[in-house]
Amino acid sequence: MTPPATAHGIMAHYFTTPGARRVQGALTLEDWERGLDAYGPRLISARDWIRRALDGTVEDAVCVTVDDGLREGLLALPSLTARGLTAAWNLYTQPYVGVLPSLERDRWMRNQFASVEAFYDAVDAILETTFDREKAIGYLADYGYLSQRDREFRYWRDRWATPTQYERLMDRVAMTHGLTCSLSLDHWLTPFEVFTLQGDGHLIGNHSHSHPMTMHRLPVSAQILEYATAQWILDHLAPIDDLHTVSYPCGSTTPELQRWLQVQGYQLAWGATMDGTIPWTTPRWSTGYWTR
Repeated sequence: MTPPATAHGIMAHYFTTPGARRVQGALTLEDWERGLDAYGPRLISARDWIRRALDGTVEDAVCVTVDDGLREGLLALPSLTARGLTAAWNLYTQPYVGVLPSLERDRWMRNQFASVEAFYDAVDAILETTFDREKAIGYLADYGYLSQRDREFRYWRDRWATPTQYERLMDRVAMTHGLTCSLSLDHWLTPFEVFTLQGDGHLIGNHSHSHPMTMHRLPVSAQILEYATAQWILDHLAPIDDLHTVSYPCGSTTPELQRWLQVQGYQLAWGATMDGTIPWTTPRWSTGYWTR
């Protein structure tokens, strides 16, 4: 894994505990250490990186971002602490009003199969709509670690199906295979853990309320409501200080949303690929490349 030579954020999501079954996209501690080591002295703390990015002096520096607010992300802390680093933790807030997000429920269900290929076999056995799979060949080209079947499923989910069709499919997969989600709200960072992270110098960012994977397909009013709701909740968990940042779920955004964020005083938004530009689609490199 050779990291990009230009300035960016490392985009992490999932971690796996020692001895646990390896699932798609989840980093072992060895993966995490090896990935950080590849950057050497280019790594700096997230707050410093953002300040440099905003004043144009970031050069080739890199910082760590951790999206979604899952408790497994805390596995990354010892490595960061040992290097004197802090990260940007971008949280979606639905769990903090007592609602189990479908995003993580669906990931849990996918991981109950023997492999992600077995999950796709289950999907294909149920999928009623047809779509042009050839169009998925170049989909998410910046995510070079995805297989063709990954691309086909995500293309169908993001570009072809309606949210209702997607949820209906996942419900049918669960029912057909007798899967009942065992996740609890303990799966996410507690309010105290969020408060402690901020107190230790980490940055808490807005990652929307319910993490829509295709934010750009929502009405502008619904896009704004996602971030406004999340901000209200975050203000009660860890009041925003001098840096006001967001992370777009799956990199999905619109010009109208970006204008609203600027009016609200946001200073930087993280994208989900290396194709973006600072400050409103700030480049990130996925740790998916570290698990290949």
